[in-house]
Amino acid sequence: MTDMLHAHEQTAREEHRRSILFQIVQRMHDKMDVDAILDEVFDSIDYLYPTTGMTLYMSQDQSSLNPRIKPLLVHERGEDICVQSFMEGKLIVAHDFCGALVVVDIDQFKQVNDTFGHQTGDQVLKQVSDIVTSSVRPEDICARWGGEELAIYMPQIGARQALEYAEIIRTRVAEETRPAVTVSSGIAEWNWMDEKVSVESLFYRSDMALYDAKHGGRNRIVVEEQEVSR
Repeated sequence: MTDMLHAHEQTAREEHRRSILFQIVQRMHDKMDVDAILDEVFDSIDYLYPTTGMTLYMSQDQSSLNPRIKPLLVHERGEDICVQSFMEGKLIVAHDFCGALVVVDIDQFKQVNDTFGHQTGDQVLKQVSDIVTSSVRPEDICARWGGEELAIYMPQIGARQALEYAEIIRTRVAEETRPAVTVSSGIAEWNWMDEKVSVESLFYRSDMALYDAKHGGRNRIVVEEQEVSR
């Protein structure tokens, strides 16, 4: 019974985290006020997870942390998302006309936890997070998306350019992580000519591309019907 309750709570947290990410990217697309977005996000986090809000604010003063890694702080609860990027004023939405979403998933992450333990699994997740944040541009928004998934929203570039960054991440993860792991990625894009574009469809298309990458052998990148084999 306890396990079932824990699983239910975990699912609820994942759904809430995704809903906040949907709100963030939707407002980026709609060019709404960033300060207003921050207020809404903090209100929702503080209401549901009051201790997490404290962690968010405290993390700003932890000098040992690389500022670029703040959006990807790895906690067991995982609710800190990418709010730090907004707090540091890195989000520029005034002239967006296109963007790409990259969803990165650590291959066979459960096996890492089962073999080496959850503490090592957390270390691997942080290693991958470090690689992601050090491989993208300052204006890109990084977030922990699921248990072993990371999402990167890249404003003002298309899928082809996003692919170059995803390939850097894929190569670095395979070469630099200890114990060694690989990642698979799915990429989708939008531009101002897309009449029916929505945040939900962008995430859905990225997830479907990631699904194809995972089931195509892992350690791959798929760009909406265009696979990059390795």
